[in-house]
Amino acid sequence: MLSRPLTLRLLLAAAAAYVLLHGLSMAVCSAHAAAISYCFVIVATLLAVTGCIRRAQAGPADMRLPWTMVGVGILLWCCGAALEGWQELVQHVSSANASSSDFIIFIFGVPILLAISTPTRQDRRLFFVWLDSIQAVMTAYLIYLAFFTVSPFTHKPIEPISASTLILIYTVENLVLAGSASLRLFAHQRKGDSHYFYWALTCFLWIYTICIAISNYVYLTNHGNTGFYDLLSDLPFLFLAAASVLLVRGRTEDSPVFDRGKLMLFIDNLSPTFFTAALFLLSFAVMRQHFYAGIVSALLALSIYSIRTTMLQSLSVRAEQRLREAHDRLEAISLTDSLTGVANRRHFDRTLEMEWNRTVRTRHPLALLIIDIDYFKKLNDRYGHPHGDRCLIRIAQAMRDGLPRSGDLLARYGGEEFLLLLPTTDQAGAELVAARMQKAVASLDISYEPEHRTTISIGLAVSEHPHSGTTAELIDAADDALYRAKKNGRDRVEIGVFGVRHLKVE
Repeated sequence: MLSRPLTLRLLLAAAAAYVLLHGLSMAVCSAHAAAISYCFVIVATLLAVTGCIRRAQAGPADMRLPWTMVGVGILLWCCGAALEGWQELVQHVSSANASSSDFIIFIFGVPILLAISTPTRQDRRLFFVWLDSIQAVMTAYLIYLAFFTVSPFTHKPIEPISASTLILIYTVENLVLAGSASLRLFAHQRKGDSHYFYWALTCFLWIYTICIAISNYVYLTNHGNTGFYDLLSDLPFLFLAAASVLLVRGRTEDSPVFDRGKLMLFIDNLSPTFFTAALFLLSFAVMRQHFYAGIVSALLALSIYSIRTTMLQSLSVRAEQRLREAHDRLEAISLTDSLTGVANRRHFDRTLEMEWNRTVRTRHPLALLIIDIDYFKKLNDRYGHPHGDRCLIRIAQAMRDGLPRSGDLLARYGGEEFLLLLPTTDQAGAELVAARMQKAVASLDISYEPEHRTTISIGLAVSEHPHSGTTAELIDAADDALYRAKKNGRDRVEIGVFGVRHLKVE
């Protein structure tokens, strides 16, 4: 495979040779220079069309439509140029006024403007493509009215605009297309295939605008004789053909960029309305001579804009709702222990701080239990860690199911230890809950040895006077009580010292 610099040099050499061959052919066969120019220009456009279609087929899925639209636009230009050559060389049609070939050449900008105004987002919808297609048909109809002052297929005598007016309209169209593409390129500061597409299209349109403007100026000043200035018509299409062949440097999948400025985001979101704005302007331009056609077109543009805005707003609301739901799911995951499904330490710390502040305000008691599974290491050593994990899950679920209130929080402290926070619960209530936890675990009948069943030890501390002490002291008091419970034989509840001193052994 050829390297990119070598490929670029070969393409530049091929383009230069093509233009040189075009010029030599005109010089050698000067009597048929016009026919030769038409042939070379048509071949150049066909090369560009082929390159665009191949790029659309080989590129990523989200860039197929833009490249295809550009290829369709260039193909329309090619058909218009071929028809213009036939009319000039065979039918000898006067070029003083606009003809059907001029109309076809002019509407090459319709699919290109569609490509420019197509959103870069991944969620393009077929419904929007249909809306843009309706606008494209209506735009072509208005352009025909502007060129010939009558509707197509009416068999009425046409009144085409003059060549000078036509060239002015051509220039305005080219500037609008090049300017719109430049805005998209400016607002699309990312690397990858889509950035390359807007770069190639912008360069092509500016080269085309400059070359065609020079050629048209010479056409007007030299009374239709452009001579070797016809070579300029090759350049933009040869550039596009070469650009469609080159691979994107450092090609990566396009991904949204979230740090773009407000102006860039504004232009990117405004781009789908470029075509609607063009339809509005054309509607007002033809309204003087074709009032009803202009009114209908303007109303159609307004309706399409309203439908598009409503659909985008609905999509935005749904996307925001999905983001909110995803955020809630992630929040729940971040607050849940992945093994047991109960709350994790982060959830416990947050809830403890909240309940402590509430306790200080309301002066209600707050109880904390630290629960440890007795001889859990022996269970792991005897049956293995997978079996131990399954037992841990069963124990956590049994204790959670045994909670008397939904506001009580069971959290995994680490390893085989759990925390149980009981808001608005005094010592007597906490002891009842501790007994329920012991009973729930005992009912599972999990053995760590043939004759020994798994039990739990509990350290309990109660904040009866929330105006004194801290959450850390409450945890320390429960932890000290748990230590005593394990030291005194396990499978028991000990009451920690916090605030008013209590000490009880069960």
